[in-house]
Amino acid sequence: MPMAPPRFVVMPTRFYGELATSIQPGDSQLAAIAGRAVRRTLERYAEVEVVDSAEVARAIAATDSTGEGCVSVACAQGVGARLGARWVAGSRLVKLSNLVWHLFGELVEVTGGKVLTNQELELKGQATEMVPTGGASLGRRFAAAAGLTAPEPTTPAPPTVGALSAAQVKARIMDAPAGTLPDLAGADLSGLDLQGVDFRGASLVKARLVGANLSGANLQAADLTDAVATNARLVRTNLDGTTLRRADFHEADLTGASLFATIGEKANLSGATLDSARIIGYYPKATLAGARLRHADVGADPGNQSMGVMRAAFPGADLAGADFTDANLFKVDFSYASLRQASLAGANLNNSDLVNTDFTNANLTNASVSQADLEGANFTGARGIRTLKGLDQAKHRDRAQFDEHME
Repeated sequence: MPMAPPRFVVMPTRFYGELATSIQPGDSQLAAIAGRAVRRTLERYAEVEVVDSAEVARAIAATDSTGEGCVSVACAQGVGARLGARWVAGSRLVKLSNLVWHLFGELVEVTGGKVLTNQELELKGQATEMVPTGGASLGRRFAAAAGLTAPEPTTPAPPTVGALSAAQVKARIMDAPAGTLPDLAGADLSGLDLQGVDFRGASLVKARLVGANLSGANLQAADLTDAVATNARLVRTNLDGTTLRRADFHEADLTGASLFATIGEKANLSGATLDSARIIGYYPKATLAGARLRHADVGADPGNQSMGVMRAAFPGADLAGADFTDANLFKVDFSYASLRQASLAGANLNNSDLVNTDFTNANLTNASVSQADLEGANFTGARGIRTLKGLDQAKHRDRAQFDEHME
C-alpha cells in the first residue's frame, strides 16, 4: 500500500495596517488573496498534501490559547502536530501605503520546531497585481525550503480578446471564480454603455474602451496598462489605485473622477477633461498637453496621511497648454515638466517642486508659490508674475529665470 504524501499546512495570511498611510476598503481582503496564491502554488506539488483550509482553521481554534490567531512558532508547531503535518507555512501582509506593501513568510518544520526559511518580499505598484504574484512567489520559496521538486510549467490560458457586449462584460465580471479578479485583458469594449459597472481589481490590460461610457463605474485597483480609452466618458468614475501605464485617454472626459494612488507613467491624457477631478499619483513623462483641469484637486492632503505625505508627481511630463485655472496644486512635483503656455491663473502652487519647470508664456495671474522650489524654473514670457502670491517666500527664486521687465 503506497504511503500517504507528507502534509503541508498553510496558515491564513494575516493583515497588518497599523503602519499604513491610509486604509482602503478591501485592503484586508488582499491578505486572503495572498494566502490563496500561496496555497494554490503549493497544491501544484504532487508530492505533498496541502491540508484543507477548513481543517486548518479548526486546528488553530483548538491550539491557540491566546486568541491572537496563532502567531508564534510554538503555536504553528502545535497546529502542525495536531494535523500530522511535516511543515507549517505562515505569512503576513503589511501595508505601508497604497503603492508599497511587504509580504513576510516563514516555514516551520513541525518536528523540532526549526524555522527552515524566513522570507520578506517588497511589493511595489498595483496591489491587486502584486499581491497574488507575491503570494505565488512566496509559495515557491516555501516549496524550495522544504526540498520539493518543482512541477512542470502549465500553459496559461489565452487572454480575453475581441469585441464584447455590455451584457457579456457584466457576465464575465460576475462569473469570475472565487478568489480571482475579472480578466478582460485585450477585450474590445468600445462604444459600450458601462455606467456604474463594478470593475474593481479587473485586468483591462491592452483593452479597448474607445468612446465607452464608464461614468460612475468603479475601476478601483484595476489594471489599464496599455489600454486605449480615447474619447471615453468617465464622469465621476472611481479610478483609485489604478495602473495607467502608457494608457491612452486622449480627449476622454474624466470630470469629477477620483484618481487617488494611481500610477500613470507615460500615460496620454492630452486634451482630456479633468475638471474638479481628484488626482494623487505618479505620472512621470505623462502627456497632458491641452488637458483641462479647472478646479482640480491635485494637492497633497497631509491631514489625511499619518505616515508621510502622498502627492501628485509629474516629473518630466508634457503639460503644455494645460488649463489649471483655480486648481489646488499644493506640493505637486512638476520638476523638469513643461507647462509652456499653460493657464495657472489662481492656482495654488505652494510648496510645489518646480525645479527646472518650463513656464514659458504661461499665465500665472494670481497664482501662489509660497515655499515652492523655483531652482532653474523658466518664467520667460510668463504673464501675471507681478501678481504672484508668496513669490518672496519661494525657495531659490534667485536661481529662476524671469524676464527683465516682469509683466
